[in-house]
Amino acid sequence: MKRLIQKLAALACAVVAVKLCFAAANFTIAVPESLTRTMFALEFGSGALDLPAEATTDGEARESDPAAEPQSAALDGDDALFAEPDSYQILKPSAASQSALRPITQPIESGVYMPKIENKSQTSIDALTLLADTPDITLQKDQPQILIIHTHGSEAFADSEGYRSLDDTKNIIAVGDAFAEELQNRGLYVVHDRTCYDQPTYNGSYNRSAEAVKTWLEKYPSIQVVFDIHRDALELPDGTQKATVYTASNTETHTAQVMVYATNGDNGLEHPNWRENMKFALRLQKSADALFPGLTRPLCVSGQRFNEHLAPGYLLLEIGSAGNTTEEAIAAARLFADAAEDVITPLIR
Repeated sequence: MKRLIQKLAALACAVVAVKLCFAAANFTIAVPESLTRTMFALEFGSGALDLPAEATTDGEARESDPAAEPQSAALDGDDALFAEPDSYQILKPSAASQSALRPITQPIESGVYMPKIENKSQTSIDALTLLADTPDITLQKDQPQILIIHTHGSEAFADSEGYRSLDDTKNIIAVGDAFAEELQNRGLYVVHDRTCYDQPTYNGSYNRSAEAVKTWLEKYPSIQVVFDIHRDALELPDGTQKATVYTASNTETHTAQVMVYATNGDNGLEHPNWRENMKFALRLQKSADALFPGLTRPLCVSGQRFNEHLAPGYLLLEIGSAGNTTEEAIAAARLFADAAEDVITPLIR
């Protein structure tokens, strides 16, 4: 009996170790359609690493309104609400979309363009100098290039009760699905991690997503662009949530807006190469302003870090707000993918 108990204890430890190693429980990889296939199936953990409080290295909520916090105990660790898959697909962009990739271009000339920036940090930003320089990002054509992740995957919209949902057709993961699909259609090689890293608790979300990103970068070192996709929360004086609105000039199409969110570590966290992230952010902002004036809100610069030190092309994207519908946010993501293509494809060698 003693020997049996020892074996069971060893097995339990092994299971815990496996779960800690594989936090990404729900993800897709977009690669050429001609090679669509399921590579392998792994049994992952719940997608939640229980890190000690002292391990916290990056801030959590950037908002203090009700839409920024989980609204019920059901969203605070109810595993019955979290359906985890046991496999992922490898899907490549079509040969036609890959052949349409733009050639390498010269650095974007800043000209008279002056991006709108909301600088919440203590560091001044020389936007024109940074914009005139090429980001230190080199992507490979036939290897994964982009990771999409959701630190706060349960963030939802006005058409979801309580602004939080684990229904990934209604929360920010649905927006990531649309963004990943559009990038894939444009010939880009995308990994989309669809795990809710704000489960089982909201606290520690950035620690959990950081561990997942590190795992992905170790598996695919060719990834240099990471988009952590969120939705914003803008509370009005009456307590309701404001919607961000973009209206295309040549149509009556209404979508949400997008905010690019860059960081520089002013709060003391190590972020030595933040200027590379900033160069990338400024180019995305300029591309979106050229194609869809008004689609983007002012580029936000924070003294926090939010894991952006992990890759030179790591940025947060706030697509829509709690006052928008899921459909409006998805429509904005599809437009922003068009702007992102113009910035990312020249970085492919």
